[in-house]
Amino acid sequence: MVEPLTNCIGSGSFFKIATMNKKSQHKAQISDIKHAADTDIDRILEIIEIGKQTQLANNNPHQWCDEPPVKAKILEDIKLKRSYVYDDGNIYGTFMFSNKPDPSYANIEDGAWLNEEPYGVIHRIASDTTHTGILHTAIEYAKQTCSNIRIDAHPDNTIMKHLLIKEGFMRVGIVYIDGKLRREAYHLRSIT
Repeated sequence: MVEPLTNCIGSGSFFKIATMNKKSQHKAQISDIKHAADTDIDRILEIIEIGKQTQLANNNPHQWCDEPPVKAKILEDIKLKRSYVYDDGNIYGTFMFSNKPDPSYANIEDGAWLNEEPYGVIHRIASDTTHTGILHTAIEYAKQTCSNIRIDAHPDNTIMKHLLIKEGFMRVGIVYIDGKLRREAYHLRSIT
Protein backbone atom coordinates (compact mmCIF):
# COMPACT_ATOMS: atom_id res chain seq x y z
CA MET A 1 0.00 0.00 0.00
CA VAL A 2 1.30 3.43 -0.92
CA GLU A 3 0.92 6.10 1.73
CA PRO A 4 -1.05 9.06 0.29
CA LEU A 5 0.66 12.41 0.07
CA THR A 6 -0.94 14.78 2.51
CA ASN A 7 0.87 17.88 1.27
CA CYS A 8 1.48 17.87 -2.46
CA ILE A 9 3.16 21.27 -2.53
CA GLY A 10 6.54 21.88 -0.96
CA SER A 11 9.59 19.77 -0.44
CA GLY A 12 8.22 17.43 2.25
CA SER A 13 9.23 13.77 2.39
CA PHE A 14 9.10 11.66 -0.73
CA PHE A 15 7.81 8.17 -0.07
CA LYS A 16 10.00 5.57 -1.74
CA ILE A 17 8.00 3.43 -4.13
CA ALA A 18 8.98 -0.22 -3.91
CA THR A 19 7.58 -0.97 -7.36
CA MET A 20 9.97 1.41 -9.11
CA ASN A 21 12.50 -1.40 -9.59
CA LYS A 22 13.27 -1.10 -13.31
CA LYS A 23 14.48 -4.71 -13.53
CA SER A 24 10.97 -6.02 -12.82
CA GLN A 25 9.22 -3.99 -15.54
CA HIS A 26 7.12 -5.63 -18.24
CA LYS A 27 5.67 -4.12 -21.40
CA ALA A 28 2.02 -2.99 -21.29
CA GLN A 29 -0.29 -4.85 -23.70
CA ILE A 30 -3.49 -3.70 -25.42
CA SER A 31 -4.99 -7.07 -24.48
CA ASP A 32 -4.63 -6.06 -20.80
CA ILE A 33 -6.94 -3.03 -21.23
CA LYS A 34 -10.40 -3.46 -19.70
CA HIS A 35 -13.24 -1.19 -18.60
CA ALA A 36 -12.78 -0.30 -14.94
CA ALA A 37 -15.36 -1.46 -12.42
CA ASP A 38 -16.46 0.13 -9.14
CA THR A 39 -14.46 -2.55 -7.34
CA ASP A 40 -11.26 -1.23 -8.97
CA ILE A 41 -11.50 2.23 -7.39
CA ASP A 42 -9.11 1.60 -4.46
CA ARG A 43 -6.40 0.23 -6.75
CA ILE A 44 -6.91 3.08 -9.23
CA LEU A 45 -6.51 5.63 -6.44
CA GLU A 46 -3.38 3.84 -5.23
CA ILE A 47 -1.93 4.08 -8.75
CA ILE A 48 -2.81 7.79 -8.87
CA GLU A 49 -0.91 8.23 -5.57
CA ILE A 50 2.12 6.51 -7.12
CA GLY A 51 1.77 8.95 -10.03
CA LYS A 52 1.69 11.91 -7.63
CA GLN A 53 4.82 10.67 -5.91
CA THR A 54 6.59 10.10 -9.21
CA GLN A 55 5.72 13.65 -10.27
CA LEU A 56 6.92 15.05 -6.94
CA ALA A 57 10.23 13.24 -7.41
CA ASN A 58 10.49 14.87 -10.85
CA ASN A 59 9.95 18.49 -9.69
CA ASN A 60 6.21 18.60 -10.34
CA PRO A 61 4.61 19.02 -6.89
CA HIS A 62 1.29 20.14 -8.40
CA GLN A 63 0.17 17.18 -10.53
CA TRP A 64 -3.28 16.04 -9.41
CA CYS A 65 -2.96 18.22 -6.30
CA ASP A 66 -4.52 21.35 -7.78
CA GLU A 67 -7.53 19.47 -9.15
CA PRO A 68 -10.92 18.66 -7.67
CA PRO A 69 -11.13 15.29 -5.91
CA VAL A 70 -9.94 12.66 -8.38
CA LYS A 71 -12.07 9.90 -6.83
CA ALA A 72 -15.35 11.55 -7.84
CA LYS A 73 -14.11 12.00 -11.42
CA ILE A 74 -12.96 8.39 -11.67
CA LEU A 75 -16.26 7.06 -10.29
CA GLU A 76 -18.08 9.17 -12.88
CA ASP A 77 -15.74 7.82 -15.59
CA ILE A 78 -16.48 4.24 -14.47
CA LYS A 79 -20.22 4.89 -14.57
CA LEU A 80 -19.92 6.36 -18.08
CA LYS A 81 -17.73 3.43 -19.27
CA ARG A 82 -14.75 5.63 -20.07
CA SER A 83 -12.41 4.55 -17.28
CA TYR A 84 -9.95 1.81 -18.16
CA VAL A 85 -7.44 -0.32 -16.30
CA TYR A 86 -4.49 -2.40 -17.41
CA ASP A 87 -5.01 -5.81 -15.83
CA ASP A 88 -2.78 -8.85 -16.34
CA GLY A 89 -4.06 -10.51 -13.19
CA ASN A 90 -3.01 -7.42 -11.24
CA ILE A 91 -4.11 -3.89 -12.10
CA TYR A 92 -0.99 -1.95 -13.04
CA GLY A 93 -2.28 1.14 -14.85
CA THR A 94 -5.28 3.32 -15.51
CA PHE A 95 -6.54 5.98 -17.91
CA MET A 96 -9.69 7.69 -19.12
CA PHE A 97 -10.58 7.58 -22.81
CA SER A 98 -13.61 9.07 -24.52
CA ASN A 99 -14.68 9.76 -28.10
CA LYS A 100 -16.93 12.58 -26.92
CA PRO A 101 -15.79 16.22 -27.17
CA ASP A 102 -14.17 17.56 -24.01
CA PRO A 103 -15.82 20.88 -23.00
CA SER A 104 -12.44 22.08 -21.65
CA TYR A 105 -11.05 21.84 -25.19
CA ALA A 106 -13.66 24.16 -26.73
CA ASN A 107 -11.41 27.18 -26.17
CA ILE A 108 -7.69 27.10 -26.83
CA GLU A 109 -5.22 29.95 -26.30
CA ASP A 110 -1.83 30.63 -27.88
CA GLY A 111 -2.51 28.28 -30.78
CA ALA A 112 -5.15 26.10 -32.39
CA TRP A 113 -6.11 22.47 -32.73
CA LEU A 114 -4.77 20.80 -35.88
CA ASN A 115 -8.35 20.37 -37.11
CA GLU A 116 -11.94 20.36 -35.88
CA GLU A 117 -12.66 16.76 -36.85
CA PRO A 118 -14.04 14.30 -34.26
CA TYR A 119 -11.42 13.24 -31.73
CA GLY A 120 -10.74 11.02 -28.77
CA VAL A 121 -9.35 12.33 -25.50
CA ILE A 122 -7.11 10.66 -22.92
CA HIS A 123 -7.01 11.87 -19.30
CA ARG A 124 -5.88 10.61 -15.88
CA ILE A 125 -3.24 8.18 -17.13
CA ALA A 126 -0.97 6.60 -14.53
CA SER A 127 0.82 3.37 -13.71
CA ASP A 128 2.34 1.62 -10.74
CA THR A 129 5.68 1.63 -12.65
CA THR A 130 5.83 -2.17 -13.02
CA HIS A 131 5.16 -1.95 -16.78
CA THR A 132 6.55 0.27 -19.53
CA GLY A 133 4.64 1.67 -22.49
CA ILE A 134 1.48 2.69 -20.63
CA LEU A 135 0.96 5.89 -22.64
CA HIS A 136 1.97 4.28 -25.94
CA THR A 137 -0.50 1.44 -25.43
CA ALA A 138 -3.33 3.81 -24.46
CA ILE A 139 -2.67 5.79 -27.64
CA GLU A 140 -2.68 2.63 -29.77
CA TYR A 141 -5.96 1.61 -28.11
CA ALA A 142 -7.47 5.04 -28.88
CA LYS A 143 -6.29 4.86 -32.50
CA GLN A 144 -8.55 1.83 -32.99
CA THR A 145 -11.58 4.13 -32.83
CA CYS A 146 -10.36 7.58 -33.87
CA SER A 147 -7.75 9.26 -36.03
CA ASN A 148 -7.46 12.39 -33.90
CA ILE A 149 -6.38 12.25 -30.28
CA ARG A 150 -6.20 15.22 -27.94
CA ILE A 151 -4.55 15.25 -24.55
CA ASP A 152 -3.28 17.85 -22.11
CA ALA A 153 -0.34 17.96 -19.74
CA HIS A 154 0.41 19.91 -16.61
CA PRO A 155 3.05 22.56 -17.46
CA ASP A 156 5.48 20.97 -14.95
CA ASN A 157 4.94 17.39 -16.16
CA THR A 158 8.16 17.07 -18.13
CA ILE A 159 7.85 13.27 -18.34
CA MET A 160 4.44 13.40 -20.05
CA LYS A 161 5.40 16.25 -22.37
CA HIS A 162 8.52 14.37 -23.51
CA LEU A 163 6.55 11.18 -24.12
CA LEU A 164 3.81 13.00 -26.05
CA ILE A 165 6.35 14.53 -28.44
CA LYS A 166 8.03 11.12 -28.79
CA GLU A 167 4.62 9.62 -29.70
CA GLY A 168 4.13 12.19 -32.47
CA PHE A 169 1.85 14.69 -30.72
CA MET A 170 2.20 18.38 -31.46
CA ARG A 171 1.92 21.02 -28.74
CA VAL A 172 -0.86 23.25 -30.04
CA GLY A 173 -1.66 25.74 -27.27
CA ILE A 174 -3.08 26.19 -23.79
CA VAL A 175 -6.41 24.94 -22.43
CA TYR A 176 -8.06 25.40 -19.05
CA ILE A 177 -9.54 22.25 -17.52
CA ASP A 178 -12.88 23.01 -15.89
CA GLY A 179 -12.22 26.64 -16.79
CA LYS A 180 -9.38 27.10 -14.30
CA LEU A 181 -6.56 24.52 -14.44
CA ARG A 182 -3.97 25.67 -17.01
CA ARG A 183 -2.68 22.83 -19.17
CA GLU A 184 -0.59 22.50 -22.31
CA ALA A 185 -2.67 21.07 -25.17
CA TYR A 186 -1.37 18.34 -27.50
CA HIS A 187 -2.92 16.88 -30.66
CA LEU A 188 -2.11 13.76 -32.66
CA ARG A 189 -3.55 13.27 -36.11
CA SER A 190 -3.00 9.73 -37.30
CA ILE A 191 -2.47 9.13 -40.97
CA THR A 192 -4.64 6.11 -41.81
